[in-house]
Amino acid sequence: MEILNYLGKFHPVVLHLPIGALYLTFCLFLLEKFFKTKYTIPIRFGLLFSFAFSVLSAVLGYFLYLGDDFSGDLIIFICFFSFKRRSGLFFILRG
Repeated sequence: MEILNYLGKFHPVVLHLPIGALYLTFCLFLLEKFFKTKYTIPIRFGLLFSFAFSVLSAVLGYFLYLGDDFSGDLIIFICFFSFKRRSGLFFILRG
């Protein structure tokens, strides 16, 4: 249980990686639309990176939830909201 608590402490760090990758991916998407260049592979990689690290962030957030004094309705809302966001990324990747 001690190791899960330790890993859970990295949740805030890992949480911001997919957000930054999504911003970068969005900028590449805009560049592709405005300058008519192909950024298909970097956009796909950015979405895949965001998806993978959002799953890792969710796991670490669950570890944090188990280890510390986090409870209540807000935590349940955050868990379901993050699941919906990851599901959206998954369907974007499939498409």
